[in-house]
Amino acid sequence: MEDCLIVGIDISKGKDISCMTIARKKGRGMQIINQLFNEEAEDIYYKLINVQAKMEYPKIREEAINRGMGKIQNIYSYKEILEVIEETIKLKQYTDKEREFILNHNTPRKMREILAAFWLTHTNDEFYHYFGFNWIPPMEIQEEARKAINKPLEQKRNELLNIPLLKAKDFSEVLKNIEKDITMSSAIDFNTFMKGATYE
Repeated sequence: MEDCLIVGIDISKGKDISCMTIARKKGRGMQIINQLFNEEAEDIYYKLINVQAKMEYPKIREEAINRGMGKIQNIYSYKEILEVIEETIKLKQYTDKEREFILNHNTPRKMREILAAFWLTHTNDEFYHYFGFNWIPPMEIQEEARKAINKPLEQKRNELLNIPLLKAKDFSEVLKNIEKDITMSSAIDFNTFMKGATYE
């Protein structure tokens, strides 16, 4: 089956409605076959364009990087992510076997870790659409990436564990202080209330 679709996009960045129009060429004219709006339209657009296509348009590139790397941006710096993207563009000129060898043996460890982190937090299709090639990171690099991904979670867990807890002794002191400060007040006289409670 063969089909030729034409995609038009208007991204408003929250100022208005973002819209993606998908059309099919029909004779000399075009037939609109679908329209997508707002977040759905923007997400599909940034999935469709790969890293190489982004290079010509700095604003598109920046937004696409932000969206694509959103899941790991809290782990690595923007500079590190940019360096990885620039290096992966060069890798597209090689054959699959050459690229695999370069990635596994001649690429800086940090770059491989970032690629592995992206691979672990996205699907294979998303990885391919983003970088333009497939790659399965070696297990040792996957482990390093997992540690980096889990580090912010570990830090939060440790912060929670370091919250000072009341000891049994402190707790009894707090209860005594509360009892001292409690004052009984009621709209109903206490003695009348007690009479009613005992059916007197």
